[in-house]
This record gives sequence, structure tokens and C-alpha cells, in this order.
Amino acid sequence: MRCPSCGFENPPNFKFCGECGSKLKNICPNCGFENPPNFKFCGECGTQLKLKPEQTKPPTQQQEIKETIIETKEIKRDEIKQEDFKEKIITDQERKKPEEGTKEDGKKQEEEALLSEEKQTERRPISVLFADISGFTHLSEKLDPEELQFFIGDVLRKLADIVKRHKGHVDKFIGDEVMALFGAPVAYGDDSKRAVMCAIEMMNFIRENYKDISLHCGIATGEAVVGSISESSKDYTAMGDTVNIAKRLEEESKSWEILVDENTYLITKDQFDYKEVDVKLKGKTKDIKVFLLQGIKKQKAKFIGREKELEKIREILKSHPKFVAVTGEAGIGVSMFIDFFSSSRDDIVPVKLVSKENPYSIIKDILSNKIKDQDKDTIIELAEKQGVSHHILGYILGVTFPNSPLKYLSPEKLDEEVFNTISKLLSGLIHDKILIIDNFDKADNRSQEIIFKVSQNSDKINFSVVVGFEKGSIDETKLKNWHIITLERFDIYETERFISKTFGKSIDESIVKLIWEKTEGNPFFIREILELMIENNSFEEKDGKVFLKTTFSLPKAIGIHQVILSRIDRLPPQPKQLLFTLSCLNTIYKPVIKRIFRPDVFQDAINYLKEKDIISEEGEFIFFRQNLIKEVAYETLLKSKRYEIHMKLFNSAKEISGSDITCILIAADQAEKAEIFDEAFLAYKKAGDILLEKINLKGAIENYEKALNIIDKIKKEKVDQISEDIFECLKNYGETLYHIGQFDKAKEIFELSESFTKDKLKKLITKRWIGDCRQVKGEFAEAEKIYKEILNELKSASNSIQEGEEKIRYHIEYLRTLAFLCNLYIDEAEPENANPYISELLNYIEDEIKEKDIEAFSDIVNAIGRFYIETGDFKNAKKFFGIFYEMSQKLGNLKRRGIAILNYGVALYSNGELDTAATLMREYLEIARTILDVRGEAIALANLGQIFLESGRTERAKNFVEQSVEIFQKIGDEYGIRESKEILAEIKIYIRELKEAKEIIDEIYNLTDSKQKKSKYEILKALCFLGEGKIKEAKESLIKSQEIFPDSQNDTKFKICLSRIKFYEGEIEEAEKLSYENFENAKSNFEKIISSLNALQILDKINIDSVIHKDKREKYELFLKKNNIDPKNLPYFYL
Repeated sequence: MRCPSCGFENPPNFKFCGECGSKLKNICPNCGFENPPNFKFCGECGTQLKLKPEQTKPPTQQQEIKETIIETKEIKRDEIKQEDFKEKIITDQERKKPEEGTKEDGKKQEEEALLSEEKQTERRPISVLFADISGFTHLSEKLDPEELQFFIGDVLRKLADIVKRHKGHVDKFIGDEVMALFGAPVAYGDDSKRAVMCAIEMMNFIRENYKDISLHCGIATGEAVVGSISESSKDYTAMGDTVNIAKRLEEESKSWEILVDENTYLITKDQFDYKEVDVKLKGKTKDIKVFLLQGIKKQKAKFIGREKELEKIREILKSHPKFVAVTGEAGIGVSMFIDFFSSSRDDIVPVKLVSKENPYSIIKDILSNKIKDQDKDTIIELAEKQGVSHHILGYILGVTFPNSPLKYLSPEKLDEEVFNTISKLLSGLIHDKILIIDNFDKADNRSQEIIFKVSQNSDKINFSVVVGFEKGSIDETKLKNWHIITLERFDIYETERFISKTFGKSIDESIVKLIWEKTEGNPFFIREILELMIENNSFEEKDGKVFLKTTFSLPKAIGIHQVILSRIDRLPPQPKQLLFTLSCLNTIYKPVIKRIFRPDVFQDAINYLKEKDIISEEGEFIFFRQNLIKEVAYETLLKSKRYEIHMKLFNSAKEISGSDITCILIAADQAEKAEIFDEAFLAYKKAGDILLEKINLKGAIENYEKALNIIDKIKKEKVDQISEDIFECLKNYGETLYHIGQFDKAKEIFELSESFTKDKLKKLITKRWIGDCRQVKGEFAEAEKIYKEILNELKSASNSIQEGEEKIRYHIEYLRTLAFLCNLYIDEAEPENANPYISELLNYIEDEIKEKDIEAFSDIVNAIGRFYIETGDFKNAKKFFGIFYEMSQKLGNLKRRGIAILNYGVALYSNGELDTAATLMREYLEIARTILDVRGEAIALANLGQIFLESGRTERAKNFVEQSVEIFQKIGDEYGIRESKEILAEIKIYIRELKEAKEIIDEIYNLTDSKQKKSKYEILKALCFLGEGKIKEAKESLIKSQEIFPDSQNDTKFKICLSRIKFYEGEIEEAEKLSYENFENAKSNFEKIISSLNALQILDKINIDSVIHKDKREKYELFLKKNNIDPKNLPYFYL
């Protein structure tokens, strides 16, 4: 065969030229059809193809271009008719006429006569295909206009050949696209199927032969008017809405996509796999369902038996919600069972799993039809429609919105909100349907957790779930509420049915017995060994029955691994090479793999492995149909070959990773397997940092943990090179652990990180984190020691540094550490120890610090404010919390702003400004609810209860505090439960619900080890006893309170109890004197209120009409009036 590029005469059957290496093309000179190299006559028209020896050397490409230009200069590129194209675009070889009188000539004449009769204008159902080529703009930069025109003409001609092979009619060429009709002018009964097959072949042809261009198609089926629009048969075309829809589908499709309308889908859904997509066609007022072609439908293996199991699952799923797990050993046929069950129902919602590293992949797949390309507007729209937070929905889909409140949530609260959102979404989207999740063990951990949690809260949903997984791959203790169906191996009778079904004939008993004994009834093993025996020609047929050949022998020790290995050995070289590469990956992501294969080789090998039912495709991901095949393939590779493949995959993934988590984690995994541990560390760190930014704390922690686990494997010289990266990773990891309350683990990580940085200030800040971890654990002495060491080192380092930015930075961190130390003393209830450090902070409150580091400055003023609250200096507390409050308005940190509002509200409350304090507490309550901070919400409600109590609105106060208690109990916050119940006990004392008050006090008494708290609870008990008239018991409680904590005698409530006891014991003057002292010395507005109420009742019992007592009475009543309190209308026990 003569080479079209260099003219070299090659021997028959050569596929590539032996002289220049070009691909040999056997093109028909009559019709232009491209034939296989070994054809002697054209497969399309019958013309002789063999070149005669005396033929001259073919023209060069440049000569062909020149001739084409001469012949085509009159053609309009915008619209080239098929016949015009054939007449004008010709080469020297195409001018050669076929021999006259061939049979094909007669056949063509008959066909033309048929077409000429059929080409009358009529209305008929057809399928219309538009195929558009993309990428010519890029090519125009490489080719001159003549070469580009020739190239376009050549591609269009070859696409036209594909249309003809599928018995379609090329209507016209419009620019870079082809319009083809199927079902006109001649219908063949399967026109829609042929249109789809034609589009698939076009795609494969372009993909395999051209690297700079791509194809996208649209297909619509429906009625159209067809016929010639003039007297010329060349003007045969189709018109109508079907044509318009096909064109719109092509316009909406992306590169390498084939979109079809609902009619095409309904007609061809048994031959092809489709996925419904949310696409709105331009110019169409009515919504048209659009489907994306996924591929040719894989012919399902024959399903035999399992009648009992099928009956059982159908019975279970007669009502919703139900949860069914189908399981069994490897190769038992779980997937086949689920496929067969699903095919018999129309209420199924199947889930396509992609990557184990892709969180919430199940909900993402269900939402893929609703949300395209992570569009934020669509997410907001869907969230509003389903009544969920768009922030949470965005988090599930991997999209972060500006000013997201999620960063302030604890992981536990975020998990709860995600679960509630997904439950609501699923109930709305798959109401009364069955969610099918095969290979559930391959689903990501988040999806698994959600499904398990859904099954435990089935009262909230209205759908059922069926999962399939290999036995042992899922913790079955999590399936307590599930119906478990375990598929067993075939017995010998089921094995006989299976083999008979395969052959479609009666089988000799010896075959059944042999295969059953070798496979022990495992369906996958049966199928594999049967295929091996068929390929080895081990059977023969006699009288309609299948027997083993007498020459057949099967190795005695043959097992499933040997059978699979034999199957791998029989693969062609390229599919086998791809199989080995795929076996090296946990997540098989096509963009990573195809970079290390030639595009044509890659796609051909993929298609071959799919045809052999070894792999399946889901979008950009590939899955093994059986894990055993993957395991055997990987075990077959030599260690050196594994390293080589892992290295190639790592480099490929790293080069294209960007911020793609899937690629980053593939790079990390492959680097670790190739033992490039420094690169693996950096990849895991990168994944953790990205997930942390997306507020996926669990994902971040998992990847930081993986990075941590391989630090010891990194060579020392590499560790030195990336030591600062290691420090940053550990610092981020430690801060994340601290944020979620894992203080012990956080402390360990911070301690480890110190050795990986040479930066003195970084070391000291890390050390402060260690102190903070100890402080929140109540290890005050250890934390105090650490803070003081840091202060000494910061002061020493600062003194040795010259004036400048670095010195200012050290000074700021010094003051910030002082603030930490002050907070420690306040938490320890020893504010007096903080006094000298507060004085130092006050001396250094400068505008420069505020300008340089506003967050550090806010920490400082907050510590000062807390100190003044604790020491009873409410005026100064108000001043500094006011500064903190004003600063917080400028901070982007909503949680810090909320803390400022809370503390400022407490300061105002302590100063008696109850109305303003209530307003601030309500603002804090709204912030807490906005950022979904449940604990903050409970704190706000408790404080509102305290404020309303002091305002005399006891019912509202009680309502607020009861809500607070309920929230604290729900989240398991023991400190919150104790504090809010203490307030509730006080309220119940004041409204004379004394029995309930005592029960609460008894309950919370044992929830603390604090002597100060226990002493306070004894005082509350004394108030209860006084309300019941039990003077002796009240006196005993006061004595016990003083024994536990001597300073309790300075507590206002202690003095009130003491004055009442003295009053009841007849020491009237002493009681009145104590009550007046209480009023004068009270620190808070509330203390003044209860002191004045107590004093008034004592005065009522003193029948002394003295001027002094009258003045006191007026003073008490005036104070209460200012606070809008009428003593006569209050149910307090001491009135």
C-alpha cells in the first residue's frame, strides 16, 4: 500500500508506513470512505482499492491544498451542502473513476431511485443530530487560512462518512457543525438508536485522531416536515420544533457531551445510560427535560436464583421508612442482586459514588441535577425552596459563602446542622422513594455517618434506604435498626441453573460437579472459571447437550486468584498496562491517569476493560467491578514497577492539583507509596489547610493526622528543608484541636511543633498555646508557671532588640501574655493576684498597640474588664467592656464581637442599667443564633433571665432560664447546666416554689468541687428554710456555709439570712441594723433590691415611729420606685 505522505510502497497489511511512520489510510477514490488497510474493495461502494504499480506518487499535502483552493473558491463556508461538498472537495485520487459495470453501480442507482421517490415533502417522525466541532479558533493561530479550510473540509467529510455508515442523511454543514437526519428520507425502525450511536462514533473518532479539537452534540426526536424546499433534490431538509430543540441541545452541551431530549431518552433508555440534567433551553417557554448520555448500557449478566431474598426485600419495602443492608462475601453477587431488584421498580433513586475523599458524595450526587457547577445563586435558591441554610448547603457542596457563620461552630454543632439539613433535603427530594447505595463501603466517611444517623432518627424521614457492601467492610454494629439480607453461596442446583443459563442448553452433570467443587459455589468464581474454560475450548456439544472434552484437564490447585491472573494474562498489552496502573490507585481519577498515556491508547484501553466487565466509569472516576481483580493485579507487580507507577501518578497529580482536593490527596497517597515522604507530607498539609479554610474541621484534622504520621519517615536533610512547613502544619493542627475542645491532644501537638521552628517569637506564642491548654483543663499552677516564663523571655528578647517593627511585635505579645495571666487568676477566683499585672497593662494601653494588632488590644481590654467585674468595680468594668464593645464593631470576627456584647451587657447589668443590658443580651442572642452557637444562645437566655428577675418580671425570667437549662442539657454542657439551674433555683425561691428550688439545689450541689459554690448553695438552702419558717435549719445552713468558705459571710444573701434569723430570734434592732448595712454596701442593683425588700419587711414589724426609721423607709421605697418595683405586688417570700 502506498503511503499518502511520502509515496513509499508498503507491503500489504501494514498499518504504518515503513519509510516515514505515518498512519496508512486506505481511502476509496470514488466515495471517500476510509477502509481498513487490508481491504481490496471499498466497504461502502465496492470500488477497487488496490493501487497499481504504475500509479504515480500521490500529490503532497501542499499540492492537495492548492488544488482544493482552486476547486472550492466559490463555496460559501457558512453552508456547504453534502452534494456540493462531494463535488468540490476532491483530490487527484478522487478524480480516478471506478471501473464501469460493477454491482455497486446498480445498487447505487436503485438507492438513488428510492431516495428520489422518498424526497417528497411530508410530515414524519425523525431524529435530528447536530454535531459541533470546537477548537478551530486555536488551530487558526497555527495554520494559514488555506490549510485551515482544507483541514475543516477533511474533518467534516469524515464525519459525513460516519453519518452514512449509520444510515443517516447529512442535511447540511453549517460552519463547523454537521446536521444529520435519521428516519428521513428512509426510516429503518431504530432511527433514534442509530442517531445516538452515530454521535458516539463521531466523538470517539475525533478524540482518537485529533488532539486540538473536540466535539459536542445535541439530538432530538419528534415530528418534522421533511422534503426539498426547491425542485433540486439537493435541497432536501427538515424543518420544525424538533430541529430547533436539537440545535438548542447542541448549543447547551459542553465539549465531549451528548445531550438528548425526553423523546430520544424514552426510545433509547434500554440501550444507553443517561443522567437527567438541569438545563433550560433558550427560546423555549415550556420546560423540556434534558438528558446527558453516560454511555452504552452495559449488558447485565444473567441473574439466576435468589428468589427468597428478592421476596424478602420486596416485603420489607412495602412501607417507608425502612433500612435494608444486602451483604455477602466477595464475588457473591451483591451488586447484581441490587441491580436486578432496582430494575423491577420505578421508585428507585440510585446513587453513583465517586471518590472516598469526596465528603457528602451521596447528597452531592442526588443534588447534581438541581445544582450545576457549584453555582452560588442556585444554591441559595434551592436552600430557600427547601427551607434550609444556604451556608450549610454550601458547606456540604464544598462552597463557602462570604461572612460564613460556620467558622464559629463546634464540629459537633456543625455535624448536627449538616445532618438536619440533609435529612430535610432528602425528605423533600426523594419523598416515598428508595435510595439505593451499592458498594456502600466505598462511600466517603461523612456519607456513611449521615446514612447511619438517618436510620437512628427514622421518625424524621419519609423514604427508605438500601445499601450493598462486601461482608466485613462495614461495622455491622451500626446497623441495629436495619434489616440485613446475607447472600449465601450457590448450592449445586443453583450452580447448574447458572451454567445452563449461560449456555442456553442442557449441561452434563460432570461439568456442574467439577465447577461447583472448584468454586465452592461462589458466583464470581463460577463465572470466571467458566469463561476460562470456554476460551480454552474445553466443551463440546452432542445431541443438544454440553459435555467436557475428553482432552480437558483443570489444574488441581486452581483457585480464584489463579483464574483472575489467567484472565489478566490474556489481556492485550495496552489494556493490561492500564489495568496495572489503575490497581495502584485508591481513588481512580481519569484526569490524573490519562496524562501518562497517549489519548487514543488510554480511551481504547478503557473501552476494552469496560467491555470485559473489569471496570466501570462514573464521570471522571473509574471503579473496579471486583476488588479481587485489583488486588491480584497489584500483587503481581514487582516492587520496583510499583514504585515507578506510583512516581508517575504522583507527578501527574501534583502538576494538575491546584486546589483540587481529589488530586492533592492522590498526589499525597502516591508520594507516600513511592516513599517520597517529604512530598507526601506537603500534600497532606495542603489538603488540611484547604479543608480548614472551607471550615471542614474533621477533614482538616484527618489530613493533618496523616501528615503527622509520616514526619518520622522523612529523611533528616529533607526535614531541615521543610521544617517551617512542618511547624505551620502542626500549629494549624493544634489550633484546630483546641477549637474543638481536644485540649490534651492540642497540647501534645504544640509541644511537638516547637522543635521545628527557629523563630524565637513563634516558639513563645506556641508555648503560650500550651499554657492556655493547661489553663482550660484547670491546671492553673502549671499554666501560671508557663505564662511567667514566657513573660521573662519576651522581656529579655525585647530588651536586646533595637527599636523597630520586631520590637513592637515582641512588646504586643508580652502584653497579650499578661492578659492571659490575668484571665487565669480571674478563672481561679483569685483576682487579687492579677492586680499588679492589671496595673502594668493599664500603663501600656497605647493607641499604637490598637493600630498594630486590634485583636491583641481587644484581648487586653477584655482581661481588664473581667478583672473589674470580679473585684466589684462595675464602673471601670463598664468603661473597658465599653472599649471592647466599640472595637468589636470593627472586627470581622462575629464570635469575638458577640463576647464583647455579652461582657458589656454584664457590666451594664452590674451597674443597674437593666434595660440597656437586656437590649445587649438580646443582640448577643441574635448573634449566637446567626452563627448557630447553641452554647452562646443558652448563655444569652440565662443572662436575660437574671435581668428580668431583677426587674420583677419573674415569669419571663423563669421562661428564659428554663430554655437555657434545656439547651445546656441537650449539648451536655455540665458547667452551663449547673450555672443556669442555680439561677432557676433563685427564681423559684423568690416566687415561693420552695420545694422545687431545694430539689434543684440538691441536684447541683454534687456537680461541683468548688468550696465557694458549695457555700453559695448552702446560703440558697437557708433562704428556702426561712421561706418555710424553719429557722433552725436555716441557721445550720448558714453555719455550714461559713465553715466551707469563710468569706461567704460577706455575701449579701448571707447577711439577709442572718438579719432574718436575728429578727425571728427577737434581736429586732440588730436585724434592722444588718438589713440597712446590706442595702448601703450592696455592690449590684439586684443586691440593693433584695436588701431593700428585706429591710422593709423588718421595719413593718418594728412598731417604733422614729424619724430615723421613717427616713430609711422613704429611702428604700424611693429606690424601688426608681426600679419600677411595687413591693405589694411581688410574691417574694420575705414580704
